[in-house]
Amino acid sequence: MTFDGGHLECTALPSPPSPIFLVIVDLCASKDTSIILADLQKAYPRTEGMLYEGVRKLFGEVNEEVTTEAIDALKDGDARRLGQLMTSAQQQFDRYAA
Repeated sequence: MTFDGGHLECTALPSPPSPIFLVIVDLCASKDTSIILADLQKAYPRTEGMLYEGVRKLFGEVNEEVTTEAIDALKDGDARRLGQLMTSAQQQFDRYAA
């Protein structure tokens, strides 16, 4: 999915050549997603400061790079690479938005 202001575009991906199994866990962290999202929205359209510049970089070019690589990993059925990209995405979030 691509979202840019009023533009929304969805592209269906082909199924991977073999199943990819994911394990989703709840770490029971005391984070409030709605507060996190509200804080991230403050970076747009152009709030000043290093943190907000980092958030825009994270959800711009960094997100595009990781997403493009993840799509390739899914198409190739490369679960290991997909997992590495998920770890990388979290590290980038911690770097630019925490």
